[in-house]
Amino acid sequence: MRLVFAVGLLVFGAIRAFPDTADPSQSVTVLVDFEKPYSEASVDALRSELQTLFAPSGLKIDLRVKNQLLPGAEFNQLVIFKMKGACSMLAMPVGALSD
Repeated sequence: MRLVFAVGLLVFGAIRAFPDTADPSQSVTVLVDFEKPYSEASVDALRSELQTLFAPSGLKIDLRVKNQLLPGAEFNQLVIFKMKGACSMLAMPVGALSD
């Protein structure tokens, strides 16, 4: 949850810093640059949480991972988030969820 909050603050800060160029009906690309291994489940969870967080504003979040970009990719509104720690979501045993 701290990661979602941090990225959300970056997106909000970018929009506030450049209000004349920010159009809420457009999308903002959040580019995550992982330094260490990460799981696709954590990226999917981050994407879902950011989209839910910004849905009331009408702002669409397009979350992408830096190492999956095609050369020459271009973006209108871009926020880059560098992850220094490992980001993974370990599956919990079914028994842990039933307690």
